Amino acid sequence: MAPSADQTSPQVLCLAAVATIREVSALRDAVLALLQGGAPAVIDCSAVEKADVSLVQLLVSARRMAERDGGRLEFVIPPSGLVAALIRRGGFDLDVDGTGMGR
Repeated sequence: MAPSADQTSPQVLCLAAVATIREVSALRDAVLALLQGGAPAVIDCSAVEKADVSLVQLLVSARRMAERDGGRLEFVIPPSGLVAALIRRGGFDLDVDGTGMGR
């Protein structure tokens, strides 16, 4: 779950298959580490098979934090996957388009 370190491309955090309230504290720490330093970042949700609304809340919060600090955070969210369904069902402010990238 550690972000990759490469100065020329965005840092990427690939989430594990399970991202529920039980894991959200560790996920929060990983997201904070990812956003530290202001480099462009990506959170890849492609492998997530089990999640709940706590993950979506964390993603929304991370996006707001990155924007507040002048950074850029994107998401890889397969449009037909569980995370996209949670976002749509909850009416959260994260775009899920046909490219699989959250805005």
